[in-house]
Amino acid sequence: MLQDAFQNWRRERDAIEKEMDSLITAGLPQSSEDRRVRQLQYMALIERREAAARKFLQSDAAIRREESSSKKGRRDLAPWNRDLAAIALLSV
Repeated sequence: MLQDAFQNWRRERDAIEKEMDSLITAGLPQSSEDRRVRQLQYMALIERREAAARKFLQSDAAIRREESSSKKGRRDLAPWNRDLAAIALLSV
């Protein structure tokens, strides 16, 4: 389940980076309006990338809650979530 969430996030991130690369390699916009449009498009891609990372981290937290509630004892999940957040940020 976690692996599926990771793969979904990875595919979304790859698609977003491809779009970002195409914006960067498209050449310089001719007018200030075109530059503003390009800037807005790039900002939207950044927001989309961040939303995908949040969704992945939230799905991990939900999976961990399910796993911990099905076990007798509770354990501290903070280090695991912190490690996933670091992996997600490094992979971006």
